Amino acid sequence: MNLFKWAAVVFIVFLGTGVVFMAIVYQEVRRMQRLLAEAIQGNRQVRFYSHLSLLHPIAAQVNILLQQLHIQESNKRRDDEQRRRFITAITHDLRTPLASVLGYLEAVHKGLTNPDKKDEYIETAYYKGLTLLNTLNRFFEWAKLDLHQEQLSPQTINLAETHREVLIEFLPGLEARGIQLIAEIPLVANVTIDPETVARVIRNLIQNAIDHALDVTIIRVRLDVNKRQTVIEDNGKGRPEVDDDIFEPFQRQRKSKGLGLGLAISRQLLRMQKGNLYAEPSAEGGLSFIIQWPSA
Repeated sequence: MNLFKWAAVVFIVFLGTGVVFMAIVYQEVRRMQRLLAEAIQGNRQVRFYSHLSLLHPIAAQVNILLQQLHIQESNKRRDDEQRRRFITAITHDLRTPLASVLGYLEAVHKGLTNPDKKDEYIETAYYKGLTLLNTLNRFFEWAKLDLHQEQLSPQTINLAETHREVLIEFLPGLEARGIQLIAEIPLVANVTIDPETVARVIRNLIQNAIDHALDVTIIRVRLDVNKRQTVIEDNGKGRPEVDDDIFEPFQRQRKSKGLGLGLAISRQLLRMQKGNLYAEPSAEGGLSFIIQWPSA
C-alpha cells in the first residue's frame, strides 16, 4: 500500500511538473508569436529571445532571418534612392545642355543671327554637343558598373609608368592654371590590375582636385611601392572632417558643374579588383585621396 501511495505521489508530482512546464512553454510560444506578428507588420528591429533553452535555437535562427531581411530591405531602399537620383540627374544634366544646343542650331537654321555670327553659333553648339556626349558617357559608365556589366582585363603592369603617362596629360592645363604638380613616382611598381582602371582613377582624382578644391596651387601625387598606395592630395581649402558620403553617386558640391560620379566610379572600379579608395584631410590643407592598389 505504501508503495502504491508513493507511486501515486510521484505520478502526481510528475504530472504537475509537466503541466507547469507546458504552461511555461505555451507562454513562451505565445510571446514569440506576438513578436513574430510585430516583425511581419514591419518592425525588423524586433529580436526573439526565450527563457527556455529548448527554444534558444529557434529564437536564434529567426533573429538571423530578420537580420538578413533588414539588410535586404536597407539595400533595396539604397538602390531605389540611387536610381531616383540617377533619373533626376539625367533629366537635369541632359535636358539643359540639349536645349542650349538646339537653341543655337535653331537660331542658325532660321536665320535669327547675323551672318558673321553663324560660324560662332555652330562652333558653340558643337562644343556643347561634345559636353552632352561626355555627360551621357559618364552616365552609361556608372550604369555598367552598377549593373556589374563592366568588362575588366587584369594584367601585370608597371604602375609607375602608367602614373607618369597620365600626369603628363595634365601638365599643360595645370601650368595654365598656375597649379604646381609634385610627383613622387618610383621607376618600377608592378601590380596586377586592369590598366584602364589605373588611368581612369588617377584622372578622376586629379580632375576632382582641379574642379572642386578652392584656391589650390599644389597637387602632390605620391606612389608608395611598399604600401601599394597612391596618395593624391592638394593644398586647397579642405574640410576638417571627411564624410564617406562623398563616394556616393550623384553627391555634388554646391554650384558644382560635375555629375557627382567621378569618385563613386573610381571606388567601385578599385573594389571590383580588391583595391579601395578613401579620403582624409590633407597635411597640405586640402583633401588627401588614398588609392589602395590590389595586393596580388
